[in-house]
Amino acid sequence: MEIQGTGSALAVRTAKSADAGALAVFAEETFRATFAQFNTVSDMDEYCSRCYGEAIQRAEILDPDISTFLCEIGGELAGYAQIGWNSRFKGIEDPSQAEIKRIYVKAEWQGRGVSHELMNHVLSVADSRGVGTVWLGVWEKNPKAVTFYRKFDFYEAGEHVFMLGQDRQRDIVLNRKMRGRSDASSQKASR
Repeated sequence: MEIQGTGSALAVRTAKSADAGALAVFAEETFRATFAQFNTVSDMDEYCSRCYGEAIQRAEILDPDISTFLCEIGGELAGYAQIGWNSRFKGIEDPSQAEIKRIYVKAEWQGRGVSHELMNHVLSVADSRGVGTVWLGVWEKNPKAVTFYRKFDFYEAGEHVFMLGQDRQRDIVLNRKMRGRSDASSQKASR
């Protein structure tokens, strides 16, 4: 896909170990850009030190239970997504679940199709692996993200606590039944 007005093609690929350093910087920058204005510096610093760093991202990239996808435009990192293959949410009865753990796009590329391409890629990979239900947690104070997920047929399945440093935050859990599944438990979970 070509990004309009840039002459550059968008490409989504699976992250490699060599991407860990660049991904660590990108992941922390996009997380801070998204949430810093709503949270304390100490909570942001604590969370980021625990979740971002070259060794942390390398371990995630190499973990067989996680897939990390990078979206590049003209060789520049524009966004990334992660899906956990063995993550379960107790409010979803479908035994075949996967969790979208992260999906972030650099501010300059938001609203230009990057997030849609990343989501389509993640859902396609999940469908090809036979996943029945995909779920994710989204901060209740992030209506832009909730609106985005609803465009992809994600519906509320419950809530859970997300610890940002010392701050207990409420995440809305959204889920989506995958097309390839029609059993009763996955249908019930997506309503």
